[in-house]
Amino acid sequence: MSEAIMLGTWDAKRLVVEENGQEDDIKLCRGHSTGNTKGTLCLSNGGKCYTANMNSGPQRLRGKSEGYTMKEIQNCTHSGTVVADAGNMYILTDKHLISMDYHNPNATPEILCHLPSTFSTPSIVLVRNMLYLYSGGEKHLGRIFAYDTETKNTTLESLPTTGMVPPKRSGQGLIAVAEKYLFLYGGCDDDRELYVYDIEEKCWYCVEMRGSEEVMPPALSGHSMSLCGEMILIFGGFVGGTSWSTNTEMYVGVIDKLDSSVTWHLGRAKNPNDNSKPSSRGYHDALLVSVSPEQTSLVIIGGVNQSEEQIKTSPVYLLHFLPQHTAPLPLSWTINKDTVKRRTTCNTAMFCDCVIC
Repeated sequence: MSEAIMLGTWDAKRLVVEENGQEDDIKLCRGHSTGNTKGTLCLSNGGKCYTANMNSGPQRLRGKSEGYTMKEIQNCTHSGTVVADAGNMYILTDKHLISMDYHNPNATPEILCHLPSTFSTPSIVLVRNMLYLYSGGEKHLGRIFAYDTETKNTTLESLPTTGMVPPKRSGQGLIAVAEKYLFLYGGCDDDRELYVYDIEEKCWYCVEMRGSEEVMPPALSGHSMSLCGEMILIFGGFVGGTSWSTNTEMYVGVIDKLDSSVTWHLGRAKNPNDNSKPSSRGYHDALLVSVSPEQTSLVIIGGVNQSEEQIKTSPVYLLHFLPQHTAPLPLSWTINKDTVKRRTTCNTAMFCDCVIC
């Protein structure tokens, strides 16, 4: 049986903003989204943008309102935010892909393109200058869409889909690995495969997962999925079935650099007090930040609780990782094609709309 991994220490801070000379907690709206770059937390919330320095205080993060107000994102559901080093914040809503320059409060947010109405809780990641979206829903099974942030076309590019095409899903987790692969997990009531999309080959694989039943993640939706070093981190979410319950475990999948398998463990962390660890939740934000040159942390914020009610004034939770966990996976790393599961012919039972099979 796989042992638990000691990850680090939990911490909790209030997220506050000072307006009109008074400091108050930022009230999170449903569908808020966060990104970060170089130690700055960027929050898109109810049509406004806030930034907060991760070192702004031991007990609170002081947010700064950047003055953005945009009606297109005031009452929508956000599915994700990524931030480029150049200062552009890309916000994915249920209707639009939007760009904001958080360095320039006077800049007007820009709608880059409209999303198809058939998308359902799409996911977004940034790899160099390319945004990759997994659509979700029933009409675009296993489809990856791309957007070039340099050319700024007005439409998304639909990429070919071959191999182990994922079944329909919603509320999935998506991460970029080694700037060559997209790892996908969850979003189905009964699917516990870990899917990998090869960006260059435009093909889906499934990697081998190892570990006992107790330490492997269940079928989840609305969970968060992050990458720290060689570890895949899955937290929270709803466990499918006839009744829904939020999940409280931190599942840690360690990538084997030789055979590309993923061995699962339960993540453990020191909890200085009962309020420093996040409560169960789903559809929250989780992102990796550099709190300092020596400290990398996982930030968890917002979401909905077991009753599917918006968590409005929850603290920002930080999991400060032990240094041995943060060494990045080398960009030279490649999937071992001899060990992955692949499909050589189109599986029409899964409604695969392959361009090349």
